[in-house]
Amino acid sequence: MIKRELARDAELTPLAVPIGRRRDVAFAQAPLAESKLAGKAIAESVTLNDVVLAIVAGGLRTWLEHGSGPTAGIRVKVPVSLHGSGEEEAVAANRDSYFFVDLPVAEPDPAKRVLAISRETRERKLGHDAETLYHLGRHPVLAHWAMSPRVFTFNVSNVRGPADDVYVCGARVSEFYSLAEIAQRHALRVAVISAAGRLSFGLCSDRDAVRDLELLTDGLRRSRDELLALAA
Repeated sequence: MIKRELARDAELTPLAVPIGRRRDVAFAQAPLAESKLAGKAIAESVTLNDVVLAIVAGGLRTWLEHGSGPTAGIRVKVPVSLHGSGEEEAVAANRDSYFFVDLPVAEPDPAKRVLAISRETRERKLGHDAETLYHLGRHPVLAHWAMSPRVFTFNVSNVRGPADDVYVCGARVSEFYSLAEIAQRHALRVAVISAAGRLSFGLCSDRDAVRDLELLTDGLRRSRDELLALAA
């Protein structure tokens, strides 16, 4: 497990730079129900999070192929909540972990990208990687090691939003977006939230490291459409 998670196998990309003060943000959406159906059309074991990561992988493929870096050796950090539904909120808030997933960015086939990601995430869940990293992460040396851009390229989070409609001043909220701050030498972060029947992608980047964030976002939308077509 340690080698699988913490090996320095990630290739260095233009994201592996000291970040500055300037940011760019961009947004994209995917229909929630159709995204779930697209995953199940590929394999019953595919989860919504697998679909999210596959959409991101396809978008990154577009960006990297336009001269922004290698399309192999791209790894993402995936936050994982370890708390159970019966835990008290104060305890649950401190039981957050993560694991790392290799994105098959070089794979042109969207279904094969989903299957490759699904195999990886299933392996990490069966191996209880997030639980082990949660305990190991208390050691400052390991925590520092795990932040290397040779361990992971950038962070992709996927959070379940409110299941019921949300109203503000009597008006139903139709769109939710989340943005998360980037880290040193990880100049891109993708935050996804599922709510209001949609998967909403919020991208935050260092403006100088990612000069064409809209290209990445357009690639993400094309990747989304490729996957949704599989369930049509």
